Parts: sequence; structure tokens; C-alpha cells
Amino acid sequence: MKNHKLKLLATAILTLSSVGLMAEAAKPVEQPNCATVGNAQAICGFPAPEDIDVMPDGKHLLLSPFGGLEGEHPLPLYLFDTETLKAETIAYVKENAPKRWDDNGCESNPGDVFAAHGIDISQRQDGPWQLLAVNHTRESVEMFEIVEQQGKPALAWRGCVVMPPQSQLNDVAALPGGGLLVSHMVELNGQDMMTAMTRTGDTGNLWRWLPGKGVDKLPGSDTNLTNGVAVSKDGRHVFIAEGGEGFVTKIDYATGEELGKVKAFPDNFSWAPDGKLLVTGISGPLPETCFTTGPCLAPFKVQSIDPDTMKLTVLHEQVGPPMGAGTVGVVVGDYLYAGSFVGNQLLRVDLSSDTEK
Repeated sequence: MKNHKLKLLATAILTLSSVGLMAEAAKPVEQPNCATVGNAQAICGFPAPEDIDVMPDGKHLLLSPFGGLEGEHPLPLYLFDTETLKAETIAYVKENAPKRWDDNGCESNPGDVFAAHGIDISQRQDGPWQLLAVNHTRESVEMFEIVEQQGKPALAWRGCVVMPPQSQLNDVAALPGGGLLVSHMVELNGQDMMTAMTRTGDTGNLWRWLPGKGVDKLPGSDTNLTNGVAVSKDGRHVFIAEGGEGFVTKIDYATGEELGKVKAFPDNFSWAPDGKLLVTGISGPLPETCFTTGPCLAPFKVQSIDPDTMKLTVLHEQVGPPMGAGTVGVVVGDYLYAGSFVGNQLLRVDLSSDTEK
């Protein structure tokens, strides 16, 4: 069973991308699984977000739909209102001479629509809130300042960091002091993507960028299908989703020493209001519909990890409609919001009535 679930997921993603079904699956149309089942409500009308983060106002979510590993189907980022349950494309502030947070690694902004993947929202040490977003169009991490425009969050571009050639990026996390970590899933070594993603052993790592120091590999970050990444608030600890092996691994940022490991079949991380680390991932087989434009109802779990003890607790398990194949979960108030790599829905779960808590 080793690597089984992640390999199936990789196959689904690559199949959808190669035949153009990723774009079809992201069209804003009603799906048969757009319904409420028990305490789980599917909210439809926009592409399913592969990654989600909570905006600084605590009211809005930023949704990042998945447009393919090679940037072949760019999609906009969406702003979701947790009060009205409506989504709209995020607005951008246009500036003739934007201030920069990078080392002038890119000549221009990526435009309003680019091939985003993993995202991370954090507050910089000097006050501004920032969004970091993986961009498959140029295998970079884009930097944005979160500002207000017409009473809503908007984005102002602040630069980008282009990663080493042949990088296959996935997720990103901010470091204290303006730096960042980004996951590099797999080193191709002359192989095609499918073959490379089914290798055993270490296939990828975390790239680290620090202002004025460039990009290097974070010691101790070599893993199999390096996926989600999270950094403790004090910057001392790094959490890595080992997609192929199914582990969440905790390492010391300064030394690379492994400090803990737990089996969770992880994809993406988020930080819960109580300080726990949420990890979401597919927990069962992928139905054949995951390779078509139909709903992908693979079971998934959102689990809570104590970052100190690495104790794992199931927050919510979804089996069957109204949504499957969860890749990320965030908590706002009494509700869990979960996204997927395919489909046209966001799942909203009332945790106050969730028997799985």
C-alpha cells in the first residue's frame, strides 16, 4: 500500500491535465453533487480550490484553483465571503512603480490570471499582510501585499522569486524576516513526470529563499513527493507533507534534524485558530469519475496535529457526497471549509454538529 494513494492522485492530476479535463472540470456550472448532506454543504459556481487561506479580516477566504502542474490552464484567484457564501475573482491594484519585496527577480507582474497552486497568507514583521502564491507559468513564487479596495481585500504585486530550472513546485510558506520556503515535489532527472512521480525514495525537497541571499535547499527537507509545507510562528520548526510516503514530518529549521513524524496521508496544511496544524488528504481509493468531468468523491480526512507532540486527531472525515478528494481545509468560526484539486465546489462543514470531532 506504500505510496498507493498519492500515486493514484498523481495519475488523476496528470490525466486531467494532459487531456484538457482540468479546464473542463473548473467551468462554473452546477454539479450533481452541489447539495447539502448532513452537516456538509457544497457551495458551487466557481472552480474548486486546491488550496485555501483565510484573509486578515477573518471574513474572506482566498481560493486558489488548480490549473495543471505545467501552467497549461491558468485560472484566477477567488475571494470568498463566508457570510454571503459568494465568490468573485480577486481584484488587483495597478501601480506604475510598485514597491518590491524580492531581489528584482522578475521584470513584471504575472497578470490577473496565472497558474497558481499553493498559497500562504502571513503578516510581515514590518506590518503589511502578504500573500505568497506558487505560479506554474514561470515556476516562481509571486509576492502580493493584501490591501483594501472598495471595502474588500485586494492584491498589489510586490515581486517574485523564480526557482531553479526544472523545479516542480507545489506549496509555499513564509519565513520570519521576509524569506520563504517552497516545496519542489520531484526531480525529473530526464524522466517524464508520471515516471518521476512514481519513484520510491527521496524525490524532492524544500527550496529556501532569503532576501539578498538567493535560493538554496533547506537541510533535512529531502522527502518523497514533497507537498505541503508549514512553518511555526517563531520560525523554529518546519512541517513537511511527504506525499508519497504519507507522513507529516517535523524538522528543526536551523539544523534539519527530524523532530517527529506521523502518518496522515497529507496534502496541504493550514493553521487553525487554536494553534493546531490542520492537514487534509485523500484517505481512500479514487473512483473512475476522478479521471472524467464527473464529481470526484474520493473519501478524505481533515486532521488536527498538535505541533508540539505531533498527536493526530480527526477533525472531519468525508465519505461520499457532496464533495470528495479534499486537498485543504481551513476553519473559520464553527465551520470547516474544504477544497479539492478538481470540480466546481467548496465544502462547508458545520463542526458544531460534526459527530467526528
